[in-house]
Amino acid sequence: MIAATNRDLSEEVRKGRFREDLYYRLNVFPIRVPPLRERAEDIPLLVWAFLEEFSTRMGKKITQVPKRTMEALQRHSWPGNVRELRNVIEHGAIVTAGRTLKVPMLARAPRSRRLRGRWPKPNASTSSGRSRERDGASRGRGVPRRSSGSTPPPSTAG
Repeated sequence: MIAATNRDLSEEVRKGRFREDLYYRLNVFPIRVPPLRERAEDIPLLVWAFLEEFSTRMGKKITQVPKRTMEALQRHSWPGNVRELRNVIEHGAIVTAGRTLKVPMLARAPRSRRLRGRWPKPNASTSSGRSRERDGASRGRGVPRRSSGSTPPPSTAG
């Protein structure tokens, strides 16, 4: 059985708001997954995974995410966690007419605490010796999904 919560169950037991016997039944192998706001480096990978899913389902070919958009997604505090990110990307996929993702829903989101998101450091397979400032992404052309010299989605290979 897998159970998830955003509450500290040991604290809830101490305050009498959660059954102690149930706590010990569920607490066999606890796994803490930090909230998305603490994992800004995971956002590009999640964005591309959601885009692939929604593009396929909707019959669209969304292949670019503007650098500014990705940076804004990484700065957002995501109070709704991964579900909120998924909803924003799904909405963006719905309203995007071309190949470049638009995320108007993020601009309308309630003001959130801004975090310093960072792009993952390029690895040997993605670095072509050019800086991000010199590639097309920083000049407003977006971040193509698969194109040499551009920042691709994060690699899942280890």
